[in-house]
Amino acid sequence: MKEHGLLLTAPMALARHERRKTQTRRLVSPYNSTIDGKRPGKRGLPDLYRSDNTVRVLDDGKQASWLSVIDPFENEAVFVKPAIQPGERIWWRETWCWSGERKELLPGDPVFRSEGAACIDGWRSSLHMPRWAARHVDTVVRVRPERIQDISEEDALAEGIIRYEPTAEDDAEYSHTQGGFVYASAVEAYRSLFININGPEAWERNDWVWVYEWKLD
Repeated sequence: MKEHGLLLTAPMALARHERRKTQTRRLVSPYNSTIDGKRPGKRGLPDLYRSDNTVRVLDDGKQASWLSVIDPFENEAVFVKPAIQPGERIWWRETWCWSGERKELLPGDPVFRSEGAACIDGWRSSLHMPRWAARHVDTVVRVRPERIQDISEEDALAEGIIRYEPTAEDDAEYSHTQGGFVYASAVEAYRSLFININGPEAWERNDWVWVYEWKLD
């Protein structure tokens, strides 16, 4: 079965570990997409935001959807699909460290920054995390394209947003980080998370993203 390593920030790695996270959204890019079944390479992706291009969402009637982009000057459709497909697996890269005083470069018991663990040997970047150190591997059940601002309250919660129950004095509140700033809705909390990772421009442009959904291991 094909596997893919994706990065998670510490709050989102904790959300996955606590089984609160079953979705992730990633900006559509040449690095996570194919064009007509092939990696874009130097060709890159068609302009999804040019006003005279026609962009439509197509699907196979099952669990996969993709983008059809029609350039009026080319007069033919280009199909942009996610590189990760339903049935494939994602293993999660997160900031990690050797446990205890272990320093030799052999598989051992890693600890993870997202849980507030202590590390005496220096934290190791999630970008370079080896597959064997991953504590969670999930099977993708659905992939679809979406404009980022179309995220629903339900999906924002599935992204790992924390919901604080209402009290006699306050309505329900939401946050993307334990003990962090709270918002009036899950979508507002997710918007803050997305901007922290991708910058405000992607949200303001209402960029296209791939939405990956998985079943918990």
